[in-house]
Amino acid sequence: MSGPTMQTTLPGGTSAAMKRTNDLACQAVAQRNPELLKQVYTADARILPPGHAAVSGREAIIDFWRSVMDAGLTKLTLATNDVIVAGDYLTEIGEAGLTMGGQQALVKYVVLWTQEDNSWKWHVDIWNPNA
Repeated sequence: MSGPTMQTTLPGGTSAAMKRTNDLACQAVAQRNPELLKQVYTADARILPPGHAAVSGREAIIDFWRSVMDAGLTKLTLATNDVIVAGDYLTEIGEAGLTMGGQQALVKYVVLWTQEDNSWKWHVDIWNPNA
């Protein structure tokens, strides 16, 4: 079942707010500055990385991404395919590119968004490779 598209379902300003947050995540990787992710993830966020145990809490998530950046992650790109509105939450479905050691991996992702401190942030983040 396909949900409504981002352009037709989001309240005014929400699409731009999501783009700012997604751009900040990409910027954190490009600048090798995982501290920027404090503005991306909620305080009690969770990530579900492929081949890795779930990671809970913003500080633990930042530590996870710091280790991935230290291992060679240099670029992140995000492309939203769909956003589903459900009460106080948004579910984003998209595709990402991760560049590590000069090689790019393509992944698909789902992010559950919620508002914290008057900003839309990632609350649950899960991704897995396309191949």
